[in-house]
Amino acid sequence: MSPCQSTHFTVPSLLEDHVYEFRVIAENEAGRGTPSEPSKSTK
Repeated sequence: MSPCQSTHFTVPSLLEDHVYEFRVIAENEAGRGTPSEPSKSTK
């Protein structure tokens, strides 16, 4: 996993007609936070 340098991120190679959920994990000098709640499913 590589760090995201902005508040937007494009996920490559997603397939049509598949359902995806996304989570965010913040990381700073104190370490990693807990994962966010999953996003609403998106197609």
